[in-house]
Amino acid sequence: MLAKILLLHCGIELIFGLLFLISPESIPVRFFHNLPPAGLYVARMYGYAALAMTVLGFQTWWHYPDRKVLLVALPALATFHTGVALAQILNPMNSSEPYLAGVLHSLFGFAFLMYYLRER
Repeated sequence: MLAKILLLHCGIELIFGLLFLISPESIPVRFFHNLPPAGLYVARMYGYAALAMTVLGFQTWWHYPDRKVLLVALPALATFHTGVALAQILNPMNSSEPYLAGVLHSLFGFAFLMYYLRER
């Protein structure tokens, strides 16, 4: 099951990482339209972070079930997703649309934490 979760993580983060990096204003959420330069900067930073997590997720999937890899990668993936979810909860936007992303990040964070605790 973890292998499937890792592939799902990679697919979603790859798509949104590229979207945030290349064209954040095209994201179909009202908040991202007409972003000031500082907003574009932060959106693109998230794009790079998402791509980095894609690489980590793919490497983890590739070496699965190597326990040494899991014990390093799973806490990093859990921290990333939990941090993004908390940022979205603590800094609500005017639109309710991004809450779906917060829920998805929460689920990924929880899943990666549970698999890490199981491996430990």
